[in-house]
Amino acid sequence: MFVFDANGNVLDCVRVVNGVLERPLSALNASVIRIAWGFADNLAEAMWMYDSTVEKDVLELGDALQFSKARAYVYSLTINVEDSNGWPLNGYTVVVAGVGFYSVASTSADGSALVADNRCGNGLSQVPPVDYLYYVYDPNALFVANGTFSIRRGALVPATGFNVVMTVKGAAPASGVGLAVVRGVRF
Repeated sequence: MFVFDANGNVLDCVRVVNGVLERPLSALNASVIRIAWGFADNLAEAMWMYDSTVEKDVLELGDALQFSKARAYVYSLTINVEDSNGWPLNGYTVVVAGVGFYSVASTSADGSALVADNRCGNGLSQVPPVDYLYYVYDPNALFVANGTFSIRRGALVPATGFNVVMTVKGAAPASGVGLAVVRGVRF
C-alpha cells in the first residue's frame, strides 16, 4: 500500500500480509492512497487494485482517505478439473500464471483446486484482475490441457467467486486436448 502527497511523492509504503498491515500506516498529509498487488516495490511495475483518485474505486470499494478501511479489486478463484463425463479428477496439478501472479495447486477429491498466489504464502484465494494462462498435468506429471481466461477490474463477482471448469477429454489424458468453460461470468 502506497501513500502519496499532492505532488505524487511517496510518503509511506506498507505491505499488507493476509489482510493486515505490517505496521501502522503514516497517512498524514496524504492526497492519494493506492494498493498494489503482491509485494510491489517498484511503482512502475505495480498492478493497482485500488486507487483513491479513481472515482469508481472510491464509490465501489470505499474512500481510504476518509475511512480506515477500503476493499480492493481481488477475486476468489477455483479451477475444477473433470473428465468428459463430468467426473472430478483427483490429484491433478493446476498451474495458473498471470502478470505478477503464479499459483500451483492440486485438485482434491471433488476435482477442485483453490487458486492462491504461492509467493504471498497464504491459502486464501485472492487473484488480481489480469489475463491468465493455466495448465493441467495428470498425476504422472503429463501435460493434459491448458486454457486462458481473464478477470477484468471491477467485474461483478458471483456469490461463490469465479469458477473455471477444465474438461480433460479422451481416454488418454496425455493427448493434450482440453476445453475451458467459464461459468457464472459475463464478458
